[in-house]
Amino acid sequence: MKKQWFSILGRERALAFAELAAVLPPDEAPALEQHGGIAIGTGSGPAWSTIGGSQRAGEVLGTLDELSAPAVIALMQDYLPESGKITLGLSIYGASPKKYKHTWIDLKNSLRKSGRSARIVTASTGTALNAAQVLHNYLTGGHQSEIVIWERGHRWWVGRTTWVQDIDAYTHRDRNRPARDARVGMLPPKLAQIMINLATTNRSKLIYDPFCGTGVVLMEAGRMGHPVGGIDLSERMVVATQTNLTWTKQDGIDLDTLPVTQQDAQTVELPSTPLHIVAEGYLGQPFNAVATRSQIEAECASLNELYTTILTHFHKQTQIQSIVLALPYWHIQGRDFHLPLLDSIHKIGYTFDQFAPTSVDWLTYRRTEQQVGRMIVRLIKKEQ
Repeated sequence: MKKQWFSILGRERALAFAELAAVLPPDEAPALEQHGGIAIGTGSGPAWSTIGGSQRAGEVLGTLDELSAPAVIALMQDYLPESGKITLGLSIYGASPKKYKHTWIDLKNSLRKSGRSARIVTASTGTALNAAQVLHNYLTGGHQSEIVIWERGHRWWVGRTTWVQDIDAYTHRDRNRPARDARVGMLPPKLAQIMINLATTNRSKLIYDPFCGTGVVLMEAGRMGHPVGGIDLSERMVVATQTNLTWTKQDGIDLDTLPVTQQDAQTVELPSTPLHIVAEGYLGQPFNAVATRSQIEAECASLNELYTTILTHFHKQTQIQSIVLALPYWHIQGRDFHLPLLDSIHKIGYTFDQFAPTSVDWLTYRRTEQQVGRMIVRLIKKEQ
């Protein structure tokens, strides 16, 4: 049987799952499954340090008909010392709080009976640890591990965490970069990574951002090994990107960068080398919960015209291999509004890739309290 791995998906599960499907080798992607926010795959899995949408990952150890501490310990046997103190984290997805508490107490007692002293790290809320608990308790190997258990197909699956997302590093890159501007969208570094992975996994390919803002896409792409380049209509944003790229280099990252210049995406002539466009464009003005339908429709029409013009211009440039954009959509008074061009993208020469463009299959990124969210689209030219 092929080795299996698992991944705990982030808040936007569909987006995180699409990222995994995009980065896996062709012979591994068809076996990828998702159930209750946990993805399961076969083979070696992706290079987790470049994945933005998964909170943590590890190896599947086996499955159980009945969940019991002795059976879990038996599956973990190869990773437990014969004696001495160990630290284990416990996450159980699909269990009641009562069952969770019973399991961790039983686990601790069973280990004690076998001559092992154990510290059990338990969930601060619910029945599963968060990424911070796993990271800060070093629960990814050695004498310190997280046991992850979930129910699927009337069986209990048991896994061992081997990687956790470095949330401290993301926070550092998000909050401590020298040039920040809340007025231009504040693209999260995690989302930038996801979008880059949706575009390409070939790290030799140029990632180009024609709306570079403060340079988050270019910073993340450079960290992943891509050559990068971009433009922005605002001279202030060009300076911000240059400042942040210099800061990234000071972090020890060897960036391969083209000049970042002030130009208009509606008229720019892109570099002649094959490239992938990855960008968050202008998301429009912020709206509050009492915005009227006419206000939303007017904003849609204005931005729709802008993006139609830009995409039509890009279609003429043959070096573009794919386009991944974060486009605005609006959630007002319980209703979603998106750019009309997405319903007729074929008319300007593109098709959707990675997912079907239906009302239930959009890839979106939005916090509950936000009225303006991001709709992630991957476009390829029809003739490709």
